Amino acid sequence: MSTEHGALLGPADIRELAAALGVRPTKQRGQNFVIDANTVRRIVRTAEVRPDDCVVEVGPGLGSLTLALLETAAHVTAVEIDDVLAAALPATIVARIPEKATSFALVHSDAMLVRELRARPRPRSSRTSRTTSPSPSSCTCSTPSRPSSARS
Repeated sequence: MSTEHGALLGPADIRELAAALGVRPTKQRGQNFVIDANTVRRIVRTAEVRPDDCVVEVGPGLGSLTLALLETAAHVTAVEIDDVLAAALPATIVARIPEKATSFALVHSDAMLVRELRARPRPRSSRTSRTTSPSPSSCTCSTPSRPSSARS
């Protein structure tokens, strides 16, 4: 994969990943693969994602927005229904920004069926025996017509 856009995916990366996985966006699921790094940066900026945010991303697809969110947020939980895309996304994160892989979680499910997100254990500290990830502070997704986000 190219690194012309840093950790973010560019058009050639999207084409390469999609071809390797044998996937195409489907209208049935409202899928679209964002190919412009500036667009995902703008979505993150518009959503006002902060360094201490824990973001839930609905429908991460190939990971274009996921990577941009991980560059800014403390943690990203992605909810993906597609079997092929869900299986490939963690490897994309590790390949592009390995230092943020522990700040990423995947929920392989229909987002409409997710009722709660389990907090992930964090490493033990000297003051507490165990702590968990904070609740999500932002939910972000991209749709063919318009990116959107909500903040708690």
